[in-house]
Amino acid sequence: MKWYSAKTVFRTTCFNIPKSQDIFFRDDIDLVEERIVLIRALSEDTAIKKAEKDAKEYEYEYENSYGQIVKTKYMESLDIIELYDEPEDLIEVYSSTRIYPRSLENEAIIDQILGPVENESDRKSRKIFSNTNLI
Repeated sequence: MKWYSAKTVFRTTCFNIPKSQDIFFRDDIDLVEERIVLIRALSEDTAIKKAEKDAKEYEYEYENSYGQIVKTKYMESLDIIELYDEPEDLIEVYSSTRIYPRSLENEAIIDQILGPVENESDRKSRKIFSNTNLI
């Protein structure tokens, strides 16, 4: 058996008209999550099937504090790599490479890979994705 790291991407969207609104309510945003899981499998094909199954099972829905239905859906995006070392503390489980123009500044590259740093207003807007069962 081999170890694999699988990266999947999910999109969370709010549906329905809100029952209430406050200054943090926004109806023009979705939440995108990158999720990385470790998989043990005999082959890459088997690991892909396990990752796809796990991603579908990870999909969920709930009600937010505005009374909207919030759904998290798998975006049908999967990237998988085989780990060449056994999992342990500080072992690399995922690596990705991209090509950028040499002239592009580090900050611009980081913004593209990780996204820009959220301002306080954007952080507070995350409230629409809060599960009322967990608050």
